Amino acid sequence: DEPTTGLDAATALLACRRLRHVSRRGVTVVAVLHQPRPEIFWDAIDVVALVVKGKVVFVGPPKVAAERFLSPSDRQNVVVNPADAMLDAVSAALSSHHSINEQQRLQQQTNQRPLREQQQHHTTNHQQRPPPATVALRQGGGDASSSYGGSTATPGGGLANGNNNGTEYYPPPTTTTTEYSSSANDDMSDHHAPGGGVLFRRAPLGQVGAGTSLLDALEDDFDDPEDAALSSIFVFQLLAMRELRATSRDWPSLVLHFAPAAIIGVLLGVVYDDLPSHDASAAGIMNRYGLAFVICTTVGLSALSAAPRARRSARLFARERDALRDSAAPSFLAWAYLGDALPLRIVPPAILAAVTAALSQCCRSTFRSVCFVVAAVQLHYDLAAIGRFVGALAPRDAVCAGASALVLLFSLLLCGFFVSPNDLPRASWKRVAAVLPAKYAYEALNGHMMADVDDLFIVSKIGGNSVATGPYTGNTILACFGLDSSAHAPTKHLILAVFGLAADFATFLALKLFARERR
Repeated sequence: DEPTTGLDAATALLACRRLRHVSRRGVTVVAVLHQPRPEIFWDAIDVVALVVKGKVVFVGPPKVAAERFLSPSDRQNVVVNPADAMLDAVSAALSSHHSINEQQRLQQQTNQRPLREQQQHHTTNHQQRPPPATVALRQGGGDASSSYGGSTATPGGGLANGNNNGTEYYPPPTTTTTEYSSSANDDMSDHHAPGGGVLFRRAPLGQVGAGTSLLDALEDDFDDPEDAALSSIFVFQLLAMRELRATSRDWPSLVLHFAPAAIIGVLLGVVYDDLPSHDASAAGIMNRYGLAFVICTTVGLSALSAAPRARRSARLFARERDALRDSAAPSFLAWAYLGDALPLRIVPPAILAAVTAALSQCCRSTFRSVCFVVAAVQLHYDLAAIGRFVGALAPRDAVCAGASALVLLFSLLLCGFFVSPNDLPRASWKRVAAVLPAKYAYEALNGHMMADVDDLFIVSKIGGNSVATGPYTGNTILACFGLDSSAHAPTKHLILAVFGLAADFATFLALKLFARERR
């Protein structure tokens, strides 16, 4: 904040160049500069943002800023400072804003005068006022004759009042009235006055810099639902780029998620190599159950990183929610899906399950292998969604880590590997297991591995003799262990999908209502 305050011109230039050097090393630098010198404006700045009363009214490169705020003659003059031109435009807009308020106050006083006095006052003003010039302002997609309602300010302090027939431009007393209009093939750019001034036009936040009105930036300018939608898309684009850039820079986190997934997938494929060859013994059954549980445990441990990441993102979410209107949903979508789910909750478990399924041949068909991978991804996503919810509400890191670990522990204990869901001691435990995603993922994984299998045997050892019974189908074995048959696997996938969306929605509401910026 104001790194050049109190510095002489040469030292300020040196400081800004050093900041630019830091930015070239992969660090984003945002600095507040009041009236920087031209060398700083041209050499040390990549993007210029003009903020008026807490609202961004222009964003763009220095070259575009100069084109917006400088006349053609001033652009050729190296002495002219574009920053001064931008500040002059702000001052003119603020003056126009105060003039509008004064005009509205006089109008209210006029409405309270007697009718005869109003007529005399109107006649006098009509004779003294110069004839207005008509300006046709065009929205995107409209023709040149369509008008844009509302008030528009110019840097010279003039006032443009919108009506259904166009826009009347009332210049200040020292300004010459000139008629000018936009052409039929004009785009969304500014409308320039004869002296090089810019007639600003109101535009939504998604189009800042393309002729945004400084006057409208001083007021709440999102009454139009279309404008609000455009601004949300623009905010989402900015936040999405930020999240993708931050994720690409956080290579240690990517390595800690991708490398273990690939390594463990290979190890599981080697340990459970060629599962169908063990179907003639009890190992064919137990190995499938064990493989499903190891998959659940691995993705559950990987999902523990979601809670602390969400707690850090909650602070940034609160700051953006309070600073930008209608930015809560774009901010959540950007960091939850692009910053966390896509790179860390979808790709790593998919690698783990795909490598395991290919090496172990645990599924009898390609379709079942793909469904096996999808079940692992859904479990990882759902556990991470629970972690994001915990991280959004946890007041401290210790509470966040402890709550996430307890959720994972109960999920694994009640998934069905240690004890059948039908054999749980109390109905309350059954209800707890029903609201945890691991139960459904474990049944889906086993259902896909047991599907189309009809040559399983159960081997019992009596004394020194081994007695084999069978063959049994995979669905028969699933029923013996209290699990649903493979025909119910699509239902399990649907429950997992609904569970993940519900957890995300709960996290969004928690952030929107309870997240607070911690300073």
